[in-house]
Formats: sequence, C-alpha cells, structure tokens
Amino acid sequence: KRPISLYISEPQVLFYVRSVADSIPVELDIVKIKSVKKVRGILKKGDNTIALDIKNLESGPYTIVLTSQFEKRAIPIVLFTLPLDFTSSEFNQLVLILSFFFTPQELDTLERYRENRDSLIGYWDRMWKRWDPTPETELNEFQEEIFSRIEYADEKYTSPFRRGALTDRGLCYIVLGQPDEIEQHPFDLEARAYEIWRYYDLNYRFVFMDLKGVGDYEIVDPPRTTFYELLKRFHQ
Repeated sequence: KRPISLYISEPQVLFYVRSVADSIPVELDIVKIKSVKKVRGILKKGDNTIALDIKNLESGPYTIVLTSQFEKRAIPIVLFTLPLDFTSSEFNQLVLILSFFFTPQELDTLERYRENRDSLIGYWDRMWKRWDPTPETELNEFQEEIFSRIEYADEKYTSPFRRGALTDRGLCYIVLGQPDEIEQHPFDLEARAYEIWRYYDLNYRFVFMDLKGVGDYEIVDPPRTTFYELLKRFHQ
C-alpha cells in the first residue's frame, strides 16, 4: 500500500505487505545511493507488517525496495529525522516553505540549533506546538497535514525547473490547502495556458500562467510580492 505520507519522522516505521502465499522469503531494503539498511523475513499468507528502524539514518530522500519470491517493488520516501541533517540546499528549501508559517526569528533559531541535537529536538517540537490542534496528544495533526501537502505539491506541480513544493501553485496549496475552485484554461488561443484559483471564504483569487510553456505556472495576478504577503498573513 502507498504510505499515507512519504515524509517519515518516526524512529521506526511499519510496512504493510499482503502475501498471496505462505512462507515466502522477503527482503526490505532502504537505499540512498547504495543500501543503507536491510531486513529479511518470512511472509505468511495474508496481512504482514515489517518493522524498520530508521532512528540512526540521516534525513533526506531514500528508496524503499521490497523483494519477494514473486515480485519487486520500490517506493520513494523522505526521512525527516532530527537533527535536521539535510544538505544546505535541502535545508534552505525547507526554510523557504516554513517561512510561510513561522517568523524569521523562529527560523533563525532553528538554524542555530541544527548542530545541537538536544536543543533542536526540543525546539522543533515547541515550534510546531503552537499550531497543534490537540496539544494534549503526541500527534501534531497540523504538522502531519503540512508535510502531506508538501508531498502532494511535489507530485502534482513539479516542473523541469523547480520541485513542486517550491512552485507558486505548490506554495499556495501548502499554505492555504485545496482551492474551492480551479478554473483551467490549458488551450487558450489568445494567451498562455493559465489557471484561476479561488478561495471563497478568504476572498482570494490567484491567476497562475505557464509563461515558459513547460508546465511551470507562475503567479501573474496579484503581483508576486502581494501573493507572498497574502500567504504569510494567513498563518503568522
């Protein structure tokens, strides 16, 4: 089954495997450039779970490869472990996305704590806690929702020039969620392809146009500075 989110922050994850036969050898491998962790087991007929310990793995993109007697499957995941040991480029992308939810001071503190594991873990939890709709529980539904939106934006809006979460439509979706209406004009003879996104409760109307003709829709109305201000105003 496809993971609910490809962004995984828990120290251990369980993978669900359904087998059509009994006593089937299986191998679950987590791969970066090469294999970094592997577990083996035997599948019984029906539902199975395979546990994988990820607490000592660095943050970043990986591929999970499951190999059995009958087939081989691979799915991409992003491990989001603490400390945030992303590359500088990956971390800067994360900070850009989070800048629509957190203040510059909060993000500066996050960057300072990157090299101090104990401080970072505590601060990361406190930073997200103020958005947690159920602070009395361990699960922060708001944080889960945001990373689910990042995953969707990467899948839906990636272009040859930018990952989906960093495109204008991707950022809009991550911050505001699904629009109430998307008016699509992919084949307008008098203009580039464009989309109009409407959020009725917010009284927001955004026009995104494929200015380069490669599927990278950029905000054209309102101006980009106003667009960013509206997004940041929503959560800060």
